[in-house]
Amino acid sequence: MRDQGLLEGAVMQARQDYYYGNVDLCGIAAAYAYHIAEVQAFLDGNKRTAVSAALVFLEMHGIETRYDWKTLHKRTAPGGHPRPARTAFS
Repeated sequence: MRDQGLLEGAVMQARQDYYYGNVDLCGIAAAYAYHIAEVQAFLDGNKRTAVSAALVFLEMHGIETRYDWKTLHKRTAPGGHPRPARTAFS
């Protein structure tokens, strides 16, 4: 991990969206994905972690996701699918 404080800030931003942004569960999941990917808290795998966090959040709240984990990580790996966040939430 490059900076734990950055990751904590990204998670708190998603919480702020929940408390003050009037968003639904998908909006919160999108906030997790966006903010975790944006802050680059890890040395490698920031997009994979961001999308994984969003999908785990959705699954924890009873929303079924479309992709299995193997497909997800393959598509968000370097050189994978060009728009992982878009396909993950389509």
